[in-house]
Amino acid sequence: MPGFYTIKKDTFRNKYAVRNVLPFKNVYYLKADGSYTQVFDENNEKITISYRLGIVQEKMNCLYFFRCHDSYSVNLLHVKNIVKPTDGYSEYYVELTNGVRIKCSRKLVDELDDRLTAIRSQISVNKAGQVA
Repeated sequence: MPGFYTIKKDTFRNKYAVRNVLPFKNVYYLKADGSYTQVFDENNEKITISYRLGIVQEKMNCLYFFRCHDSYSVNLLHVKNIVKPTDGYSEYYVELTNGVRIKCSRKLVDELDDRLTAIRSQISVNKAGQVA
C-alpha cells in the first residue's frame, strides 16, 4: 500500500537507524550524486543518503519506484506524464505532479509507460495525476 513503507535520513547507518522518517508516498524522485543519493520531496527539498542510488533502491524494495535514467529513479505515484521529443533527437523527460522534469533514457520509455499503466490500473489517480 502506498505510504506504508518509509525512507529515512541516514537510513543505512547503524543498521537501519530511524531518523527523520519520510513516507515513500512523499518521495517524488531519487537522484544519484556519486556515492550519495539525494531524495526529493513534493517541495523539492532534499535529504542526502550516503549510499549509491542502486543500493538505496534495492533496500527500499518498493514497486512504485522506477529507474528511468542512470542518475534518476522516479516515484510512479507522482508521474504526471512522459514528455516525448517532437524532433526525434531530443531527450525524453518524465514530468512529475510538482512540475519537476526528470531525464528518461530512450530505451526505458516503453517499460516506464507499461509500468505506469499497470500502477494506474491498480490505484485511483485523479486528473491532476495525484494519488486519490
